[in-house]
Amino acid sequence: MINYQLQSRLDKYREYAAKWNKPSWKDGRFSHVVPFGTEHSGRGKKGERFTDAKDTYGEIIIDCNSRECPHWMDGGWYADNWQDSVIEYGVARIHHAKGTDYVPVTWNTNCDGATYHFSHAERNLKSDHCNGDVWQDDSWRCAMINALIHANRIAEREAEECREWDARDHAEQSILTAKELIADTRAKTLALLKERRTLKGIEAPNACAALTGTVRLNLQAIRDARKDISRWQEDFWSAVPNW
Repeated sequence: MINYQLQSRLDKYREYAAKWNKPSWKDGRFSHVVPFGTEHSGRGKKGERFTDAKDTYGEIIIDCNSRECPHWMDGGWYADNWQDSVIEYGVARIHHAKGTDYVPVTWNTNCDGATYHFSHAERNLKSDHCNGDVWQDDSWRCAMINALIHANRIAEREAEECREWDARDHAEQSILTAKELIADTRAKTLALLKERRTLKGIEAPNACAALTGTVRLNLQAIRDARKDISRWQEDFWSAVPNW
């Protein structure tokens, strides 16, 4: 017996894949709010989907700022060392033929788009709603909370990676600034030494003493900058203020 419903659905997926030059019919399985095939999403190595909007797949039914979110994991995680951006998280509900998937979703408050973590999704099958004669109405809630826990852990890990990247970037920028300072100070010092050789007359000793003091200060600034560079190269976290 041929399953005409499944065949019709499969034909629709294949039609989408052919229309938008997708490699497989599997790329058309999920419902899109945006037109299918447009460049609104990309894939990661661990099953992630990077999208331009939080509601690209399914519907966000709960997030870390929702009233239903447990109090011990609300608010998100700071994504930088100055507490300017936050990695927030939630759960997207996606209906399909076998039931419902609850997918962890994370996003940065300072950026557009979101990441759907399909490899950590919790599936609530239609058969899970009924066990014999007992109707299990809370099975979907368990799946949603488990997906939310996954999202919380993923957001924490992403925030740690963002803070580390932020510290490395700040260290690199500080090193470049210090190198520019060394080059400018060295050029000014050479100019002062050249000027000191041309001094003559009664005021020459006082002028030489002033120039010598300035040269010493410049050389000390160069030594301090080199120490800072060495410290930042050994430990990039030391470049973050008040760390």
